Amino acid sequence: MKKDAYYFSHDANARHDIKLISFCSKYKSSGYAYFFMAIEMLREQANYKLPLKLKASLRYLWGAYGDAISDAMAEEILIDMISIGLLSSDENGDIYSESLNHRMEKLNEFRKKLSDSGKAGAEKRWGGHKPAITTPMALKESIVNKVNKSNENRYVAFAPPTHQDVKDYCESRGNLVDSQKFLDFYQSKGWMVGKNKMKDWKACVRTWEKSETQKGGGSYGNKTKPGWSIGVNRDDLSQLLSRARGES
Repeated sequence: MKKDAYYFSHDANARHDIKLISFCSKYKSSGYAYFFMAIEMLREQANYKLPLKLKASLRYLWGAYGDAISDAMAEEILIDMISIGLLSSDENGDIYSESLNHRMEKLNEFRKKLSDSGKAGAEKRWGGHKPAITTPMALKESIVNKVNKSNENRYVAFAPPTHQDVKDYCESRGNLVDSQKFLDFYQSKGWMVGKNKMKDWKACVRTWEKSETQKGGGSYGNKTKPGWSIGVNRDDLSQLLSRARGES
């Protein structure tokens, strides 16, 4: 139940109302209770009217606090309220209060002004663009989605490369890393780098590449670059050069 679900204003000097004084002159202080019990019940009804078929509920309400209220007495109390002008009855016999209706009309107008003012402020604040998150549930879903997306990007499962993957990468870089040796080494380690799980095998290839270069003493050191012929010594090379000069 909302806090103000059954709210209606109540004048601090209601006891001085001439109509209520006239009514209480007959029913004493109980009359004051009978009237405001009826007003509270009207406030709970649609359009603030008590349908004729529910009129009997007033008798049970008035008798709920110890007073012995018969059907005849309840009818008399209601007739007195209407005749004095505290309550009214329409052509269908439904009971209502003009004073309550007037107060609720003003309250609803005030609430509408607050609502319109809030909407205008939001329109000005957001520059005509409504915020994407408008409810607590939407906010919660948005936060969960962002966290999940962040975790997906952060914790990408490592997929060990195949021999062909390593070989192709080494050839694309033109390095001297033995792809099979690289693969066998890290497979034996469970794809661990020290105490940590490997995250980027290509970065490890590049580390091996630097190590191989340092061992060779240069970009390729004394090793033959892939694709060059091997097995020719210095003497053979000198003879080949001499023959070439003699032929020229």
